[in-house]
Amino acid sequence: MKKRLLCVSWTSLITVLYKGAIRPEQLDDAIFYFGCKLQHVKTPWELDENYLTTEADDELPHSPSNELTWQNGITRREADELHSTVWEALKKAMDEGRAAFRCDEPNSYKGLNGLLELQGIQPLPEMREDFSGESYSYPGVRERVKKGDLPLQVIF
Repeated sequence: MKKRLLCVSWTSLITVLYKGAIRPEQLDDAIFYFGCKLQHVKTPWELDENYLTTEADDELPHSPSNELTWQNGITRREADELHSTVWEALKKAMDEGRAAFRCDEPNSYKGLNGLLELQGIQPLPEMREDFSGESYSYPGVRERVKKGDLPLQVIF
């Protein structure tokens, strides 16, 4: 059975795409529930002076505010193409109801389950919360997908 991507981390999605671990076509039916807000995904370079001043063919210096620059050796042109690929897939996913972004509240299993149910996928199974009191985590999403034997590949 084909597994759909469930992208819960913007940073990880950028990394696996850049490294070729997933193909851009896999985003065509992916589900997006990032931990960051929509504005950060839309304009990750907004607070990044290095990105705004770097020439297209130069290697981009690392910036703490822009995950596109975290890829070793990435050029400005490559970063722009990568962002464009993800942004186009996200716009399509938003139009089709496959994407949800947090506002001021943190992500939750309840929110993710609502998005999954809209896609005809059974909700994540309940599990005993870990002792740290964290109620939502990327590893927790992966564990619940595995426990529920859901047709999803979690990207985090």
